[in-house]
Amino acid sequence: MDEYRATNRANWDDRAAAHAVAPSYHVDRLVEDPDALSEVVAFDAPYLGDVAGLDLLHLQCHIGTDTLSWAKLGAHVTGLDFSAASLAQARAIADRMGVAAEWVEAEFYDAPAALGGRQFDVVYTGVGALCWLPDIAGWARV
Repeated sequence: MDEYRATNRANWDDRAAAHAVAPSYHVDRLVEDPDALSEVVAFDAPYLGDVAGLDLLHLQCHIGTDTLSWAKLGAHVTGLDFSAASLAQARAIADRMGVAAEWVEAEFYDAPAALGGRQFDVVYTGVGALCWLPDIAGWARV
């Protein structure tokens, strides 16, 4: 399991810089247009309803485009990811946007301890995140 996690983390570390400039992530649009949202959040937002003023935790946040989209909708956001390179990109994008966010580097399964037992109004995981996890039952417990 440790080898799988190390390989997976290295994979996401390698992808972070490329994803920050990839057309499919629309980072420039998110930065330049105050009303623009990531495609995933634009799809999910109607199902979650109004998040303004809520504390939202985004697990497996990668480069933070979805996390920052929730912030644009008024949530107080915390993004958690195990990739330091991904979080570096998330911080840079947040700075470019002028959007406040907290970023926590931790393995998903260590999230409760890494977050100091904090509680959130919404815990969010975007589309495509679960397939990277080796222990779905453990995910559900977290």
